[in-house]
Amino acid sequence: MNAALLFFIALIATALAMQSWVERVRVPFSVFLVVLGFLASEAFIAAGGDTGLRWQHFGTLVFHVLLPALIFEAAFNIDARLLWRNLGLVLLLSIPMMVISAGVTGALLFYGLDHASGFPWIAALLGGAILAATDPGAVLASFRRLGVPARLSVLTDGESLFNDATAVVLFMLLLGLAQHGGSIEAGAVGLAFLRVFFGGILVGAGIAGIASVIRLGSREPIAVGVLTLLSAYGSYFVAESVAVSGVVATLSTGLLLGHLERRRNDSDGRRSLHLLWEYQGWLANTLIFLLAGVSVQITMFSEQWQAISIGVAAVLAARALGLLLVVPLASQLPGIDAIPLRWLTVLHWSGVRGAVTLALALSLPTDLPYWWTLQSISYGVVLFTLLVQATSMEALLRRLKISD
Repeated sequence: MNAALLFFIALIATALAMQSWVERVRVPFSVFLVVLGFLASEAFIAAGGDTGLRWQHFGTLVFHVLLPALIFEAAFNIDARLLWRNLGLVLLLSIPMMVISAGVTGALLFYGLDHASGFPWIAALLGGAILAATDPGAVLASFRRLGVPARLSVLTDGESLFNDATAVVLFMLLLGLAQHGGSIEAGAVGLAFLRVFFGGILVGAGIAGIASVIRLGSREPIAVGVLTLLSAYGSYFVAESVAVSGVVATLSTGLLLGHLERRRNDSDGRRSLHLLWEYQGWLANTLIFLLAGVSVQITMFSEQWQAISIGVAAVLAARALGLLLVVPLASQLPGIDAIPLRWLTVLHWSGVRGAVTLALALSLPTDLPYWWTLQSISYGVVLFTLLVQATSMEALLRRLKISD
């Protein structure tokens, strides 16, 4: 156990030491983490070491430790006022479009792999849910460097925020069906989704309300920081204990507490909390990509390259279809401002997959006969979107002249 802990401490220290150099050469830091995790684990195991990780550990580690920190950090630090002004379009992009993308991706995986016994509909739909979660962190860095309009940034960031929570809820519902059997009835799944999703919002709002009352008597930055930490994990576990979505509860808590903190006349306190949650988010994100690297195997790509190719094509086609269906319709609705057509290309190409997709793939139970195929597809799609889409985003923005 001591050797395994030292191994991961060394990995994180190496990541810290190399981050500025990796960013200087414009390689996505996430890709570097996967490669680092893979090479280091291969060398460690070849030397007789044991990383201490077993497949049965991943679900607990990902859902109970890493995801709440990732979701809360993203919600807490987003610009809530700008998000609120664009909330209608953000919700359309992150919920209806996510469901369309997940369904289309699942259908293309099912018919593309064409193996109904080894890869049934439930496997394809699980794959669609896993691949529906977007992570624009790498492209948002390009947005900041080139100074794209703030509205485009918040649409991309806000979509990912709600999209991740929705994808996790859909994944958990489908995973329950996959593990315990039962037919896929759209009506029953839809009702269960609404109960779990909106129940999570209510729990999150309640925890945020309690935390805001406690906050009235807390002035010390350390105490406030601990309060937000308790709120992030408390909302998750309370929601899970009453059978609603812990991820949605954490999202709701983070949005409300972040908004309340920005309304306080305490710039030093806000800066301290912002840094605290940037640290938490960085650590959780880094660990997920390192875990992906530790668990990746070359046979994923040598044996499953056709499935990965189908997955990449399905994700790109499904997102394009979702945007073409949702965005023109949204512009006709009252209260939603139209977006320039050239932004559609950026929104499509910014659909990078990352930490949440890997987290869901890592949490797949190994007793599912198709878990290896789904995990291989997920790893392949994440690496493609990071290596191709994220690295080419600046060139696309310049070509479309969407920059200062």
